[in-house]
Amino acid sequence: MLSIVQAAAEDAALLLQIKIRAFRDEVALYGFGPPGYDSPGNQIRAIRENLYFKILDDECTIGGICVRPQREGRYWIGALFVDLPYLIRTAGSAPLLCGFWKKSCRMRFNGLWTRLI
Repeated sequence: MLSIVQAAAEDAALLLQIKIRAFRDEVALYGFGPPGYDSPGNQIRAIRENLYFKILDDECTIGGICVRPQREGRYWIGALFVDLPYLIRTAGSAPLLCGFWKKSCRMRFNGLWTRLI
């Protein structure tokens, strides 16, 4: 079952590995990924300074979501990624995951850079 749990600094290394794998195809195709996607320092900073959540499939971390507050009642999804081995399994669940997220947090989002579909 998919769930979303707030990430902690000790999750940074695993989330970084997953993020690098998730954007591997884009890096091969375009020569770059999202800004700072492969930086350990940026990963830790993002967890400390934003609303950063890990996506779990049962107890296994399979991805992450970084949400940045913008202004009153507005948030920006700075990253949404799923590990490649889980991509096919979870791609059909993407609408459910996004629906769960919006219902759970009652937030409106301005943007999205996703590797889900």
